[in-house]
Amino acid sequence: MKLAEEPFAHLRNLPAEQRACGPLFAGTADVKADADFITDGLLIDCKAITRPHRLGQEEVLQLAGYLLLDYDNRYDIREVAFYLTRQGALIRWTIPEFLSTLGARTPLPALRTALREHLGTKPR
Repeated sequence: MKLAEEPFAHLRNLPAEQRACGPLFAGTADVKADADFITDGLLIDCKAITRPHRLGQEEVLQLAGYLLLDYDNRYDIREVAFYLTRQGALIRWTIPEFLSTLGARTPLPALRTALREHLGTKPR
């Protein structure tokens, strides 16, 4: 808990409606997935790993999947992050930085639509 004080200090003071624990997305039913936290437009995936340098493609793609499952942009996600629980580190990216790092050239709304269509679901 002590490690989390600094990285989460500004987030704890946000109103309850700006914090979601275990948020469900419009696409959650398609792949049975929920993230750890979303607070004030920041999607946070917690990782309890002992060797953070081994954080790899699988974890990054999981974070990307959560971002894409918010088909209707309900959570207005503007940043994504890993919180490394054993190190007390919050590693964050803006959405443009994150998508660019992954090599995406398509805007986020189009990526979400493509995933929804790939999974064969209709907009609600």
